[in-house]
Amino acid sequence: STWSVPHRDHRESGVTEVNLHPRVLHVCQRLPTPVFGGMDLRVKEQILAMAGMWPTGVFALSGSGAAIDDRLRVWRSGSDPAPSRAVPASVLATELAEGASPYSSRFSSLTATELRTTIDAFEPDVVILSGLEVTPYLDTARGAGVRRIILDLHESTTRTIPSIAAIEQNRGRALFRRHVGAAMQSVEALVVTQVEQVWLASEVERHHFRASYPLANDSCLVPNTVDVDGTRWVPVSDPHRVASSIVYPASFGYEPNLDAARFLVDEVMPLLPEMTLALVGSSIPAWMRNLDHPRIAVLGPVPDMTPHLARSGSMPVPLRAGGGTRLKVLEALAVGTPVISTSLGVEGLGLGQGVHFLLAETAEEFAAGIERVRDDTQLAHQMSVAGRGLVETGFSRTALMRALTAALAGAT
Repeated sequence: STWSVPHRDHRESGVTEVNLHPRVLHVCQRLPTPVFGGMDLRVKEQILAMAGMWPTGVFALSGSGAAIDDRLRVWRSGSDPAPSRAVPASVLATELAEGASPYSSRFSSLTATELRTTIDAFEPDVVILSGLEVTPYLDTARGAGVRRIILDLHESTTRTIPSIAAIEQNRGRALFRRHVGAAMQSVEALVVTQVEQVWLASEVERHHFRASYPLANDSCLVPNTVDVDGTRWVPVSDPHRVASSIVYPASFGYEPNLDAARFLVDEVMPLLPEMTLALVGSSIPAWMRNLDHPRIAVLGPVPDMTPHLARSGSMPVPLRAGGGTRLKVLEALAVGTPVISTSLGVEGLGLGQGVHFLLAETAEEFAAGIERVRDDTQLAHQMSVAGRGLVETGFSRTALMRALTAALAGAT
């Protein structure tokens, strides 16, 4: 694709108009196949959108599987398994005490060499680093002559880490989270001044980012999106939907999702004796696997969340911590499943209370909202239609392509 954007000439002041054929290399933590969580889905949607516009390649620290689009010029992962291994808390604590970065374990000389080889062969105009986890390779990209490097931050640690530490029930773990969080914020504060642009998932995140890092370079809104065209809207009247069932999809290795699951199991479900709950996702902890409850089903990772959303009467989102925007909410709206959520759970999405979702903050409010959409089919239908319309307008792949085009224009 040929596209014309203002090009900043770094050798002299002023703006020069040039035609570019941008070659984009997306560097991520793991190949997004299968999808294990929200970040995987964000990466996957970006890759698919870019592959439809520009010569695009993907290099991941780990992962396997076939390329997700035949148009991709590069689809490769590093051969060293070390960057993908979990780091025990005790080892991380020792490394931090010695002054190491919390992301130092992600770096591998072999992986850096493989990335350099990929860059030399593909010759990208732009390298996108997906998350702080892959920023140890920023110098590798810069050393290979890449002039435009973008950090897809999604959400800033200055918001997420304090909120997650606040919900941690164990005081020792809370203190450790704050310690690790401070180290992560130090890395973030440095890296955002070393890249040409930073992407955030919402204007709320972008506003907070700009206030936290006034010396950072350009920031752009690149929203979370879903494949609306490939997702069938299922009306609430569909015979396969079970009005008395609710679903909570999540990656349960993320503390805010675990907190939400505990809240649903311990506080909401006792108030809903006629309802069933399905907890669906990856990184299921032992306490969830061992749940012995006749009305609660715990399912592991699934290749597609859509069927589970389409069978449910509603989706509660009792999130009390974290940042960014919730892809689970966009997926539910695309399918037509009514959403009951905290204000944080839908932050940055522009949803209207009583139109696209029902607001709830306490267990009693969640129970009342779930029962309301179960019993009021007209309200549930109106929410289903409005939610699908919102996603089609602002959170489709077409919307993402527009945002990416604008972002890359600003990064030149």
